Amino acid sequence: EALITDYSSLYFDYSILQKPKIFYQYDKEQYEEDRGFMFELTDYVDEKYIVQNEDELYNLVEKIDKIKSNLEKIRKEFYPHQKKDSTKQLVEKLNLDATPRKTKEIIFLVNEY
Repeated sequence: EALITDYSSLYFDYSILQKPKIFYQYDKEQYEEDRGFMFELTDYVDEKYIVQNEDELYNLVEKIDKIKSNLEKIRKEFYPHQKKDSTKQLVEKLNLDATPRKTKEIIFLVNEY
């Protein structure tokens, strides 16, 4: 499993899972001009995981199994008190059905601004 996104803040939440992430920022200059950035992403993520064209993206996806979690700095900076079993504790506390499901979840997030 891995996450491919552009500028979505979803990568903050995904960092907790400690799985690979690729940033596909094909329109970075335009995005920066239109909206700007709150911080420099390369302060938290190695720039080899930030790609700007399809060839770079496909090359990195082919190696996805070799990429370890690459959001460690984000996780430490923004989620310093995260516990590994917090979801389990919440499910138990709320008495929710914890039966494992046998479906694959695919989430598409599209933002229009």
